Amino acid sequence: MQKIEFGVGFLVFMISFSFVIYSLLSFDYERGEPLEGEVLLETFLKDKGYPENWDSSNVEKIGLASSPNILNKEKVEELMKMEYKDVKEILKIEGNFRIVLDSENYKFTYGKEIPQLKNVKKFERPIIIDNELGRFYLYYW
Repeated sequence: MQKIEFGVGFLVFMISFSFVIYSLLSFDYERGEPLEGEVLLETFLKDKGYPENWDSSNVEKIGLASSPNILNKEKVEELMKMEYKDVKEILKIEGNFRIVLDSENYKFTYGKEIPQLKNVKKFERPIIIDNELGRFYLYYW
């Protein structure tokens, strides 16, 4: 009886272990997209950039925050003035992205058109901009 219980327990363990390994291996970390998208999101929402009061003419590192998840409206407007290819170069990213910022009085869209692909990653965070609660969406592929 103990051999049967041990066998069933071992079988359940192996199935569970196989599922975990399969899940980890099937995630697309090899291409760096999920990690790069998450890093990009953190850069936009938590970093002030460099120099701290950067504008489109002197930016060395892009960050839109004045505090974590509180966006600086002037930096967002400066980003809108910049060419997409220049922004990608400063951010040092390989993939493409689109930002959508939405609050009651402020709408902002920047980046490439979102393709109809399965591998587009969507990140969404609440933000504050110009003393308004809003949503920040990052699409990355």
